[in-house]
Amino acid sequence: MLKNKSHKNKFKKIYHDVPLPPDWHIYETFKLDYFKYYEGGRDTAKYILDFFHKFQQLEGKFTLFEWGCGPARIIRHVESVLIEEFSSNEAKLIASDYNQDYVNWNKANIPSVDFLLMI
Repeated sequence: MLKNKSHKNKFKKIYHDVPLPPDWHIYETFKLDYFKYYEGGRDTAKYILDFFHKFQQLEGKFTLFEWGCGPARIIRHVESVLIEEFSSNEAKLIASDYNQDYVNWNKANIPSVDFLLMI
């Protein structure tokens, strides 16, 4: 417990404005590694968008759907990566997951994405 608190405090010193999912969401997906969750999610979003850009223009209007988004590790970064890397902010972002708790938290904390519950 203390080790986790120290790790979380270190994360919050650097990323003080970043809303984090409840610890159990990060535990289920990243064993409470806040940096891997957040920074790894950003790196993965950039990698995926760079790959897509080889085949599809990412400037202008388009829709991106993430199926099985979990606690939004990747999708939460897509808008900022599109703006920074491709000068685009017209994408419609949609994500889904089967876990109602994840979807509820995502909806409450990541307003740039439309989150859906998969049934």
